[in-house]
Amino acid sequence: MLLVAALAITMIGCLQIEEGTFIQGKITEINKENGDIEIESWKTVSDAVSSTESYEFENKPDSQTIRVANPKKYGEGQKI
Repeated sequence: MLLVAALAITMIGCLQIEEGTFIQGKITEINKENGDIEIESWKTVSDAVSSTESYEFENKPDSQTIRVANPKKYGEGQKI
């Protein structure tokens, strides 16, 4: 009985749908002081159907600014 309960809890955890926002584009500007990065032609997706399938990207016409902890890891013109 205990084994069945443990298996059921494990299965429920595996079936949860992951959600997130992912950005794809080219870095146009980096503020090394505060970590802000301007990204051109960004794309994003959220509400993923499955964690094992590829995500469909929704095109967005504007640029997006994100903040990263270590801006020195990135360079202008770098594709991310």
